[in-house]
Amino acid sequence: MGDYHIQMTIRNKLNNFRWVSMCVYGPAQHDKSRDFIDELTTTCSQCALPLVMGGYFNLIRNMTEKSSNNCDQSLMDLFNTFIGDFQLKEIRRSGPKFTWTNKQDYPVMVVLDRFLISTDWEVRFPLCLAWSLTRVGSDHSPIILDSGEQGNPRTKYFFFENKWLLDQDLVGLVTQK
Repeated sequence: MGDYHIQMTIRNKLNNFRWVSMCVYGPAQHDKSRDFIDELTTTCSQCALPLVMGGYFNLIRNMTEKSSNNCDQSLMDLFNTFIGDFQLKEIRRSGPKFTWTNKQDYPVMVVLDRFLISTDWEVRFPLCLAWSLTRVGSDHSPIILDSGEQGNPRTKYFFFENKWLLDQDLVGLVTQK
């Protein structure tokens, strides 16, 4: 555990594959972003296992990840250098383009939440994918990471059939359940 992250080692009982899962929460005050990256650098330097790092980084990688032009190039460079130094790969995410909004009348929207993985984790889970859920109440969109081992996720939709209304037993069946 650090100031900006928690981590755990996970072991799959079936095949004994081990990896480190790290959950991060980057500081909202950008004057502390360098401390955040320094902490992640120290932690990653000591990590000998495959790595999955996810959460709220509060840093962007390029200007397309923010709906306004108010960006700090030195922080983008710092973040991208960290990612490059450890050869991390960002999991491609589907769903809403941005993961955070300030919820104002003229909102600023930004990609602040993401998953980064080491190449040895990707080799083990080459079909991994991530997607954002719809933001409800929060200023963040939750992100789901799927290792891809179970195949493509299937959304379970309920479809109401109009013909059910013609069944005289419908009310009785619904009230029984």
